Amino acid sequence: PPHLRRAGGSVVSHIAEGQGRLTNEEWSQMLSAARGSLYEVQAHVIAAAKLDILTPGVAEHLKKRARQAAKELDGLIIWVRRRGAEKRL
Repeated sequence: PPHLRRAGGSVVSHIAEGQGRLTNEEWSQMLSAARGSLYEVQAHVIAAAKLDILTPGVAEHLKKRARQAAKELDGLIIWVRRRGAEKRL
């Protein structure tokens, strides 16, 4: 579905854009936006499954992958925020 593709593309775009920012605070903001887009992906997967656009197996696989990506993204966000805090000291 197009909304799912757009949201997925936003996750990657926000992460990439964040890496190009000049400060850790800006990078952290972009990672936060990526996290929001990732949750949008999860919502689209759930909706597509309920509308029988995705099979239950495919939907479950995508939800599992999104949860794993969220854990990894959360770890990156924590690392970037700590790095920014260390530079301020």
